[in-house]
Amino acid sequence: PHSVALQCGRAVAKTVAPIAQALSDLLRHDVASWESHGLRRTKERTVRSVFTGVLGSVPVYIKVFRADKFADRARDAMRGPRGERELQNLLLAKTLDLPVVEPLASGLACDGEQQRSFVVTRTVPGARPFSWPATVRAQQLVGALLARVHARGLLPGDLHPGSLLLEASEQPCLLDLTSLRRVGEPSLQIRARA
Repeated sequence: PHSVALQCGRAVAKTVAPIAQALSDLLRHDVASWESHGLRRTKERTVRSVFTGVLGSVPVYIKVFRADKFADRARDAMRGPRGERELQNLLLAKTLDLPVVEPLASGLACDGEQQRSFVVTRTVPGARPFSWPATVRAQQLVGALLARVHARGLLPGDLHPGSLLLEASEQPCLLDLTSLRRVGEPSLQIRARA
């Protein structure tokens, strides 16, 4: 599905067709100027920035990873760019019939002299971040989803409330699966740690 390859100077991406032209146009600009090209920065952390907006006619979120520390650069050199890893992990979870945000693209964007790994996902209409306090129903649905994740031999390495969205019906949806690992049939010890 991510069959369109883009190259815009040093920026590269693999994307789905509906956002290809708009993503190509965006990648011609440095990440630092994306807000002046129709995106809104919704989160800024030491390891990533998150933007929201519309590419083509598709509402999206774009997560841009930073690898400013030596340890981050070494990890990315060993494991591959985090944007690509997250896209692949979302696709894996989807094939295992787990509800996830829809991955649309990944690649490397320019930010000054740096290249920043990124992943693009489709916005889930009407969804809100999972947070406490949550309704009993939401807690039960999230618990059941996490049990399914572990039963399928997956271990999210950085699971936190921000890794989940709740749709209007309170059905949970996974996102932020950069650190997902496939561990096979989980032992009781792994389930307890998770």
